[in-house]
Amino acid sequence: MRFARYIYPYWDKQLILYFCMVFSVIFGLMHPYLTRLIIDYAFIGQDLHIFNMIVLAGVAVYLFSIPIELIQKLMGFFLKTRVSYVVRAGFYRHLQSLSLRFAQSRSTGEHLYRLGPDLEGVVGLIVDTLPSVIILAFRIALLLGICFWLSWPLTLAVLAITPVLYLHTHFFTKRLYHIKKDKTEKSQEISGNLQEALAQTKLIKLFGKERHEYNRYLRDSIDLIRLNIANARISLLQNESGRFINAVLVGGIAYILGYQVIKGYLTIGELTALTMYLFQLLSALRGIGGLYNSVVLKFIAMDRVVQTLDAEVEVKEDPKPVRLRYPIGKVSFKDVIFGYKEGNPVLRGVNFDVRAGETIVLSGVSGTGKTTITNLLCRLYDPWEGSILIDGHDIRKIKLRDLRKIIGVASNDSAMMMGTVGDNIRFGNPDATAQEVSEAARIAEAHDFVMNLENGYDTEVGEIGNRLSQGQRQRIAIARALLRKPVILVLDEALSSLNPEMEQRIADNIVKSTPDRITIIVTHRPSIISKADHTLVLNNNGRVTEQRAHYDAERLLQRQPGIAAFG
Repeated sequence: MRFARYIYPYWDKQLILYFCMVFSVIFGLMHPYLTRLIIDYAFIGQDLHIFNMIVLAGVAVYLFSIPIELIQKLMGFFLKTRVSYVVRAGFYRHLQSLSLRFAQSRSTGEHLYRLGPDLEGVVGLIVDTLPSVIILAFRIALLLGICFWLSWPLTLAVLAITPVLYLHTHFFTKRLYHIKKDKTEKSQEISGNLQEALAQTKLIKLFGKERHEYNRYLRDSIDLIRLNIANARISLLQNESGRFINAVLVGGIAYILGYQVIKGYLTIGELTALTMYLFQLLSALRGIGGLYNSVVLKFIAMDRVVQTLDAEVEVKEDPKPVRLRYPIGKVSFKDVIFGYKEGNPVLRGVNFDVRAGETIVLSGVSGTGKTTITNLLCRLYDPWEGSILIDGHDIRKIKLRDLRKIIGVASNDSAMMMGTVGDNIRFGNPDATAQEVSEAARIAEAHDFVMNLENGYDTEVGEIGNRLSQGQRQRIAIARALLRKPVILVLDEALSSLNPEMEQRIADNIVKSTPDRITIIVTHRPSIISKADHTLVLNNNGRVTEQRAHYDAERLLQRQPGIAAFG
């Protein structure tokens, strides 16, 4: 019922849809009765007046049903389109609110499959299946009333075989459920593997893994084919056994009705009408099985969607958040403890302060928690213990939009979005002017190489920026972070692919551009370390072992031999 709320705002359209569906059912039930009247009173009685009246009535019913059917289709399309939009928007919004941990715990292919086929199944369940259940119940109730009126013994006989139809459907649906679930998971796995392989084409070629990926795709495809064959086998058995049961039932009903006509218990018209009504009732009873099958299979999609919707939002907005209208940017870490796995902290009691205008370097061997500190500052995660303050406010109390608006981040991976160079630089500040974009690029030493590209700032970067070198991507990422005009700038190994001379120029440009900005740099390079106002060295236990001003780079390398020296 949790999904029913998506359709409540359109209750008036639902009423129109149900009205049309009810009339369609009633019109469908009128035809057998009109047929009976024609046979018994017009044909046998040879009454042309009655014949004309019944034909006119049939034509009127048909003409009236045309606009009803048209309205029904339009309302159905409208409801499906609107509900699909609302459900997808709500699901995607929730997905975006979930933590980075959740996003990284599942493949992109899985997320895409749930956004696609799974949500389609949920929308179909809400808009199509539930109304079908209600209308089918209404149709069966009317048919039972009419059939009991015409011949209650035959109607009871048809109802007596209903359990056979149910057991038949239940037997096959139970087996199809598991196959359908396996098919969904395998399709999702194939989608994820293909996406990964296509995104990492260069890596595959460099390591000569083309045949391996080709063979993996074939294995996955064969597994899916096997599941499709199993599904087709069971569906075929279900259909053919259903046809056999139907043939036996139809033959039995036809024999009994024929016997009653020969004995004079029924007229030809009554025979025709009762035959049509009983077959409609039989079809409706079989429809319960088909509907049950559809509902059960769509519940697979709903269960998968619910798994995502029920995932806990780890980083929650405070109900009454603090607004940072005039941030200064003082940052304080107070006894911060955090880890990615319970019982295994990465940071243990981290303490430090950074004032506006200062540059701080985080250094230490790989895996000591340098990037974790920047992730916590951006509130991609919340610390287990302790607190992180900006301008004296715990960041858990600050409105998330305000917090992330004052922080600009450029990281080692230099993630790029599909679009142009200009689009990527403007990613954090879409309203920036061309002059502001070029100024940010100049500070990041990116303007010259961008102007040498085929279309300058309008050059397409390709998927994940694959048309640019790693160094070019890093400079664009730095320009993107600077264009936000952040109070706090974070460079997480953002200069690692640049030569020492370029690195020095960018570092000097950043300091000169906004002298009152806090700059936090994650680096191993002594040329940057030596210019920092403060340097924090983290050890393998996640603790700050040294915190000094204007740290001597050579001495740092002697104390931390795992840190590589560049230049």
